[in-house]
Amino acid sequence: MTKSDLIQTISAETGISMTAVRRTLNEAMDIIAGSISHGETVILPGFGTFGRKHRDSRIGRNPRTGEMIELPACNVPVFKASNWLKKTVNTG
Repeated sequence: MTKSDLIQTISAETGISMTAVRRTLNEAMDIIAGSISHGETVILPGFGTFGRKHRDSRIGRNPRTGEMIELPACNVPVFKASNWLKKTVNTG
C-alpha cells in the first residue's frame, strides 16, 4: 500500500475529503519526524513506538569499487511494533 492508497482508503472509510486526509497525514508525519529528530520518542499505543538510535562511525566498503571508506556517525530512525500489531500481522 502506498501513501496515496492509504489516503484513498481513509477517505473512503471515513467520508472525509482526500485533501483533508492528505493534509492531516502529512502533518502527522512531520510532527513524528520532528519529534524524533529532537530525540523524543513517539508512542502510539496499540501500534508502536517511533524513536531514534545513534550509530557510531564505522568502516564500510564501496560496492562499486571495493574501496574501504569511513562512514560517519549518524542517528537513524527506529520503529518497534506493539504486541497487538505483531499479533495482527501474524494472524493475517
